[in-house]
Amino acid sequence: MEERQTFGERNSQVIYVGVGETDDPLPHVEKKTKYWVYAAPCARCSSPARWLEQGAFELRLRCCKCNTEDGIGLSLAAWQNLTYVFWCKTPVFRSDLAPLPREVITGIEKIIEGSGREEFAPPYFAVTVVSGVCEKTLVCVSKSCPYRIGPKGTKKTKSNIILITSLKKR
Repeated sequence: MEERQTFGERNSQVIYVGVGETDDPLPHVEKKTKYWVYAAPCARCSSPARWLEQGAFELRLRCCKCNTEDGIGLSLAAWQNLTYVFWCKTPVFRSDLAPLPREVITGIEKIIEGSGREEFAPPYFAVTVVSGVCEKTLVCVSKSCPYRIGPKGTKKTKSNIILITSLKKR
């Protein structure tokens, strides 16, 4: 693929793998795993949110919006020592579940619908997925995220997305 630019640096035994992206999006985050993977937005639909999945023989990225897949050049064995920067578009926090007064909701809707306002893209939340587990799993309560740990995982649905269902496997 022409838009894929995989490169590596061996500073401090960390191997950086950028898929279509050459700049580390979270340079301030300490690198604790051997592989540090991040990707540019999907070349097909421009969505920055892509799942990390198991392919037949390698780890792959699948776009959350258009399902386009890209290989990242790492074997399945690498995922245990891998950190992936994930642009999550569906985080749910406990504060999001708190009911708002009707007046507040009306005020927010007026701001969004206000005349002369430009269209804005939905926000994305940068997180890291370490060894298949989202770093925000203890504060995010999204039930649809495949990177969550716990008995309420996606056991009923069949998926090739990397899952960890027990802290002992970590």
